[in-house]
Amino acid sequence: MEMSLQASQENMDVLAFQQFLCHDPSLGIYADLFTLTEPMAAHRHDFLEMAFMIKGYGQHEDGQGCMPLLSGDVWIIPPGQWHAYPFIEEGVSIFNLLLSQDFLMAYKQVLLSTHYLDTRILYSQVASANRDKGLVPMPAHSIRLSPQGRGVIHTLLMTLAEEVRRPGGAGYAGICTGLALQIIGMIDRYSEPPVSSPGDTRSARHIPELLSALRCIEERYAEPLTLEEIARHSNYAPTYLVRKFRHHLGASPIEYLFQVRLQHACTRLKTTNHSVSAIASEVGFSDSRYFATRFRRSLGVTPSEFRVRSRDRMTNKEDNIVEA
Repeated sequence: MEMSLQASQENMDVLAFQQFLCHDPSLGIYADLFTLTEPMAAHRHDFLEMAFMIKGYGQHEDGQGCMPLLSGDVWIIPPGQWHAYPFIEEGVSIFNLLLSQDFLMAYKQVLLSTHYLDTRILYSQVASANRDKGLVPMPAHSIRLSPQGRGVIHTLLMTLAEEVRRPGGAGYAGICTGLALQIIGMIDRYSEPPVSSPGDTRSARHIPELLSALRCIEERYAEPLTLEEIARHSNYAPTYLVRKFRHHLGASPIEYLFQVRLQHACTRLKTTNHSVSAIASEVGFSDSRYFATRFRRSLGVTPSEFRVRSRDRMTNKEDNIVEA
């Protein structure tokens, strides 16, 4: 998808907080888990969105480029900023926490105290006379949660989702607000070292050293590549290459290598009858059990289940075409 989207932002759909099934929209909090099975076109909204990647594989796109959706990532999309999900592989489970602008203003001091949400720009653009017109979009960015933090925050998210479905009960507003603020605090506590706003491989390919590293990964993904080997092709020191990768792609070279292998594995599972262990070897995994574990952790299903679902979906599509 070309960045011509940026030039046509005025024509994009703008989702309003009031559109969601908020039984008490004055609270300014919406939370729910949903499954995305098809790409989602570029759109904007008038609220802050925190999208917690639970499982599955796809891509997220915004004004800075296209990046993989990785389990454990939290995508922060500020009010007014456009974003899209241009590619979805199977079902992608995302937990959405939406906060209205009224909520953001009510708890401004709490949010300004966070380290990783980078809310200062957001509040600096809120005009005192006309807040809605004064808001200038800040870039979307992602936060990587530690493994421990994912479990803690997931429990809080599911509890909050249950609470927002029961408006009017005793303690409703206080419990929902407390949970939302606690989730924000836990994001701050359990975020891995921050990275700059992600870009896609297009920006990285303009840097000869990164281009060499990307080509090494994309052409030799099936080989037992190490960080040191990739770094050797880039002429960067390994630690510096990791820093440059995170700056331009939002992921380390090894994380990017895994995503490339995962994409090739998905293609083979859908288009060949090769065994799972054979496919694991073909895409660069020396241990088929490790491959199956990582595959399930990323996509939420085993490689065999993925193959069955993909073929069932293809059969259903063909049947629909025949019926039409």
